[in-house]
Amino acid sequence: MEYFDYDVRSVGKENLVTNSITLPAMIGTREAAVELITEARLDDNLRDERVVIYGNGLLTATPSFVDELIGELVKRHVGSVALVGAPSKFMRDLKASGKKRSFDKIFTLKSVEV
Repeated sequence: MEYFDYDVRSVGKENLVTNSITLPAMIGTREAAVELITEARLDDNLRDERVVIYGNGLLTATPSFVDELIGELVKRHVGSVALVGAPSKFMRDLKASGKKRSFDKIFTLKSVEV
C-alpha cells in the first residue's frame, strides 16, 4: 500500500484510501477516540466519504471508546465506515453505536479489498 502526504483526490486517484484510522492494541477512553481522529487529520466535514479503520493490532477497546468514535464520525458526516482486521466484538460494538445514531453504513473489508 502506498502512503501519501497530500490529498490524492486532487490528482485523480479516487480509489485510494484517503481517510483512515489505525487503532492501537488497547484503547479505552472517549478522549482517545477524539485524539485518534485528530491525529488522523480527518476533515470536520467528510462529505459522505468512507473512513477505513485498521484494527489488525487491536486487542481490546471499551464500549465508551467505540461510542465516541462513531459519534465523532457521524458528527463529521461520514458516508461509511469500513473495518479491516479488528475483533468481532469491536465490530458488534461499532454497529450497536451506529444504530443508536441511525447510522448503518458500517461494514468489514479484507485488507486486499482496501
